Amino acid sequence: MFYKDGIFVNEFNDPDRNRKDIQLYFKKLVKNKKNKKLNARFYGIYKIYRDTIKTQYINYTGLTNTWMAYETWYKVINKGTIKIIAGRQLFYDRENPDKSVMNLKMTNKEDSYAAVFIPVEVRPGSDCWLKNKKWFWCKNRK
Repeated sequence: MFYKDGIFVNEFNDPDRNRKDIQLYFKKLVKNKKNKKLNARFYGIYKIYRDTIKTQYINYTGLTNTWMAYETWYKVINKGTIKIIAGRQLFYDRENPDKSVMNLKMTNKEDSYAAVFIPVEVRPGSDCWLKNKKWFWCKNRK
């Protein structure tokens, strides 16, 4: 999910696992007075460069002590569809000494899959744990 303030959410989870009706999930979440935040695995930022959306995102380590961060590029196919065109891991895995996973790799057109935008009436805000970290903010960020 892309927010106007530059926040990117990847792999959010519906606790009821009801992916058929994303509208209902968001309405329930926004209506809940206690918790209006998504239960997401990754939060990050995005920037748009011509027909490419470049994202960088990191996991929340609340349950584990392992940090993972990734960069993924999406090509805008049309107003409602994007497709992964490149990606890389942004962390060093001690168990895998091959650092080439940190190099940006372009995907083959056949290997990539398209993501279709789902319009929703309401959606949760972009507040997330990442916004509370000093290292997240930089002078060049708009």
